[in-house]
Amino acid sequence: KLVATALLLCRGLLFSPTKNPRQKELAVATHYPLMGLSLGRVARARRRRAKKMQQATFVTICVLFVSIVSLGTSIYFSWCARDHNRRSVKPLPFVLQPDFENRIAVVIRNNGTGPMIVQKVQAKSLTDGRSGHLIDLIPKPPPGIVFSNFNRVEQIRAIRPSEHVDLIDLPIVVDDPRAVAYREELRRALGNMTVELTYTDIYETRFPIYTLKLAWFHRRFDGLT
Repeated sequence: KLVATALLLCRGLLFSPTKNPRQKELAVATHYPLMGLSLGRVARARRRRAKKMQQATFVTICVLFVSIVSLGTSIYFSWCARDHNRRSVKPLPFVLQPDFENRIAVVIRNNGTGPMIVQKVQAKSLTDGRSGHLIDLIPKPPPGIVFSNFNRVEQIRAIRPSEHVDLIDLPIVVDDPRAVAYREELRRALGNMTVELTYTDIYETRFPIYTLKLAWFHRRFDGLT
C-alpha cells in the first residue's frame, strides 16, 4: 500500500498542471529524494540530448544553405562560360564596296571571331522593286567585258573569320571607252540597290537581317543630280 501510494503521489507530481519541468523535479526530490535523484538524472540527460539535437539541426541548416549557395554559384558561372563561348565565336558581317577606276566589286566579309553561316543573300532594286541575286539585277556588260568573279548564294555556306565572298568583281580596262561607260552605268545601278544578308553562327543563333544600301557607288553623282 505504501508503494502504491508513493507511485500515485509521484504520478500526480510528474503529471501535474505545472509546465515548468524544474518545479516538477524539485517537488519529486522534496517528497522522495531517491526517486527525485533518478528523475533528475533522466531530465538532465534529456536536456543534453535536446541540446545536441538543436546543434545538429543548426549544423544541418548551415550545410543546406552552403549547398544552395554553391549550386547557385555553379549555375551562374556555367552561364557566364556559355555566354563567353558564344561571344568568342560571334560572326560580324560587313559588305565591302570597292569602287576604283579599274575595279568595281561588292564583297561580303566576315569581320567577326567565329564562322558566319550564310543562309541567304538577296539584293533589292529601289528603282523597279525587283529582288534576287545581285548578278541578275545589274545591267548586262557589253561583249568582251567579263566579271572576274561572281556568286549566287543559293545554298547554305560558311565564311570563316577574315574571309569573304565576292557577289560581283569586275576588272575595268581604263583605256577601253566601252568599259569606262559600263563602269558608270554599273555605279548608278548599284547605288540604287540594297543587300540583305541572313546568317547564323555555329550555335544556330538567329541574328537580325543585315541590310546595307550600296550608296557608296553614288558618291560621285550626288553633286551632279
